[in-house]
This record gives sequence, structure tokens and C-alpha cells, in this order.
Amino acid sequence: MTTQAEPAPSRRRLLPRPSSARTRIIGWVLLLVLAALAVVTFVTWRLLIQGIDERVDASLRAEVGEFAALTESGSTRPPAGGSRP
Repeated sequence: MTTQAEPAPSRRRLLPRPSSARTRIIGWVLLLVLAALAVVTFVTWRLLIQGIDERVDASLRAEVGEFAALTESGSTRPPAGGSRP
């Protein structure tokens, strides 16, 4: 009875290498475009968030100013344009 040795497992790469230069070039260009798109998306998102933060801050400052003016006067009347529940 003869036992045969099992062949050694070949080393396989996780991702096979592209066979042609054209495929590798297209892959690198695609990677570069995706990276640029990610950067542009992140910068746009940050600029939009910054604009929203500035508008909210300005609105809150105006509301605090109106409230301070209302409390200083001691009036029980609602400010112009306000509604009373």
C-alpha cells in the first residue's frame, strides 16, 4: 500500500493581478477618481454644515436678544409678530 504525498498548496494571491497594462492603468485611474470624489464630497458636506451652523447661531442670537429686550421692559405683551397662547 503506497501513500502519495499531497501536493503543497500553491500560494495564491487574494486578488489576481491584472494581466495587461491597460487593465492596471484603468484600475489606478478609477482609484484616483474615487479618491477625488470622496474628497470633494467631504469638503462640500463640511461647507454645508458650516453654513447651517452660522445660520442657526445668528437665529439664536436674535432670539436671545429679543428675549432679553422683553424681560428688561417688564412688559407682559408679546413682541410684535408674536402670538400669545
